[in-house]
Amino acid sequence: AVLALGTGTGLDAVALCRARAAVVVAADKRVASLALGAANAGSNCPADYDTHVVVGASSSFMKVVEVVAVDWTHPPQHAASVLKAAAGGRRFDAVVGASLQFDDPTAWTSPTHLRDLLDALLVTPHSCDDDDDTTDATTTSHNAADVDASTPRVVLVHSVYEDVVRQVVGDTAASPFVLERAVSGDEYGMFSRGGDSSEYQISIFRRPVVP
Repeated sequence: AVLALGTGTGLDAVALCRARAAVVVAADKRVASLALGAANAGSNCPADYDTHVVVGASSSFMKVVEVVAVDWTHPPQHAASVLKAAAGGRRFDAVVGASLQFDDPTAWTSPTHLRDLLDALLVTPHSCDDDDDTTDATTTSHNAADVDASTPRVVLVHSVYEDVVRQVVGDTAASPFVLERAVSGDEYGMFSRGGDSSEYQISIFRRPVVP
């Protein structure tokens, strides 16, 4: 299952469908965005995908797009429970998100809010979850050194003025995430209107493999 958080128009959900993700949960806190995202997913995802606008357990784990209303600035465990319910109670193999804070320093309830939310959403490779979540076998590794395409990842697009990397990784070695790569928006032609360097960055985080 893959989560598109802050889906907006649903373009990321469409891209995930076309990449053949079995279950896609597209979430936004704006009702208008949900309607638009669902319409775009229904019109542009492959024909063998079903699109549902629900808050609750998915009726199927194959080729499904669930469009869910959730405010990720609410307490992390609450927001995570709503999102996981839309994927049948399972955690996600990958999370993508865009402008989750949107230059609002008051968006999070605590300095670890975003990290705690992502920690509750993403599967842990080669370990059993403490709750009733199910872990996809494709994320299980038998070698702590293994880092490949199946390693759980988070991809966030954000303003360079938002301290997203510190919010996710933190200051301690015990963080559940490591920064794998930071990509400037310049690489995608996202320069400012004045032609200056991009104000946006793509940060890719991964969950370390647990032996």
